[in-house]
Amino acid sequence: KEKALIMSQQSLPAAVKLTVSLVALEVLALLFFTVSGVMTADDVRGASVVGSFFLLVAVSLGIGVVALWKHRPFSRALILVWQFFGVVIGVQTALSGAPLYGVSAVLLSGAIIILMFTQPLLRHTRQFS
Repeated sequence: KEKALIMSQQSLPAAVKLTVSLVALEVLALLFFTVSGVMTADDVRGASVVGSFFLLVAVSLGIGVVALWKHRPFSRALILVWQFFGVVIGVQTALSGAPLYGVSAVLLSGAIIILMFTQPLLRHTRQFS
């Protein structure tokens, strides 16, 4: 109990704060595009299936953000899986005529992937007991 209190009083490394912020931004973007996509779709049934998938991804990333904040090691895998998909989806989006969205997704996911392998973040997730 005392160790948990000491860990909660320590300041989080900058890499962890930046990663948490970027993934939280990604969650908000996913939620925005999910809602706006379903609201403006001609085929609501098809859009709701895609929207459900993105909602599931957003919830998973949200769990990953909270877990990363709390030093949980599994958070890295939860966040990284989506980032690799984010790069692939971003490239496809950029090549299919929406370069602003595609390049933004690639840069955001790429930055998070790099941050996930920094020493401060790795040490942060190893502190869980």
